[in-house]
Amino acid sequence: MTRRRIKPVSAGMALLVGYFTATFAWIVWGVATAGDYFAGGRSILVGLSLALAGLIGLFVGWRATGRLARATIVALAVLATSFWFLARNGWWAKSPPPPAENLGQLSGLRQVPENPSHTRALPDVLHVG
Repeated sequence: MTRRRIKPVSAGMALLVGYFTATFAWIVWGVATAGDYFAGGRSILVGLSLALAGLIGLFVGWRATGRLARATIVALAVLATSFWFLARNGWWAKSPPPPAENLGQLSGLRQVPENPSHTRALPDVLHVG
């Protein structure tokens, strides 16, 4: 019975690609998050997608040959590592929308009603000024 030897370079490339693809899946989940809870609170889906991305990355990395492919893999692994060091905690959370009264100031436009007869008068309690 012959023993299979694990090639160290192929194993290293497989681990690096698995690391990058799992990081990429994490970034995709963060970009697709619509609110304050990462992935909308669906942690099981995040875990499964990270595991699947990592397994696909392991397979692709194991089969990678050639100097250009390996250089690309190392560069992508460096980018993935820089993401983990530079991304702040909660980077995916969306900020709340601005208050309605500030919308005109934020966009640089002055909001003037086209036809003042269609505007409602506010009760005295709400008048400012």
